Amino acid sequence: MVTPLNFYTSIKLPEYVGRKAGTVEELLEGIRAVDGSCIFHHTYHFLYQTQYALAQPKSDFAYWVDVILHDFELAERLSAVNPVEFSTIRALRERLVGVMEEHLRANDCRARAPGNMDFYFIRANSVVVRTPYSACDLPSFRECLKKLSIGSLYHHLFESRMKPGIKANDFSDWLSDQLGLASLAEQIARLDPFLFTLEEIRGRILGMMPPAA
Repeated sequence: MVTPLNFYTSIKLPEYVGRKAGTVEELLEGIRAVDGSCIFHHTYHFLYQTQYALAQPKSDFAYWVDVILHDFELAERLSAVNPVEFSTIRALRERLVGVMEEHLRANDCRARAPGNMDFYFIRANSVVVRTPYSACDLPSFRECLKKLSIGSLYHHLFESRMKPGIKANDFSDWLSDQLGLASLAEQIARLDPFLFTLEEIRGRILGMMPPAA
């Protein structure tokens, strides 16, 4: 028997975690120390907030290093770290730390953020809310997907990666585990949100599915 996929959305409540950075070295120390939800926020929330502007760095870290410290080389290297390529936040953190450590060894990074332009570490606590939509087969999944808000898409495709036991995302896991559609699930998991807006990703997922009977 198929377990239905219930659709949710979430409301973000930003919380300052009591840590800030004014230099590259302090930023590195912060990335090492803060919890995974903070790393997730600073790397993934761009997908939601810049959904109509793709030409953006791939993290708050890269943006701050670029715009505030003017360390363009490090900003480029941090922006090249694509968070969706990592299966865990720990692996993503380790990659960010490795990039920054290598840069610090090769460069004299003395620049300090001016005035009140320090980097403030934030986590986004999510209040998850159920929507009226639920799918039990591919046709109902298709119809729900057409109606979901951007916030719901973001929740199931990206926030779900933080949940224990998730292999790819809510959509891919359900399509593979409940409907046996491993190929479709893999195609969805491979979609790069830094190449497409969330609305374009919706369209591409709909286009991957066989036409309705």
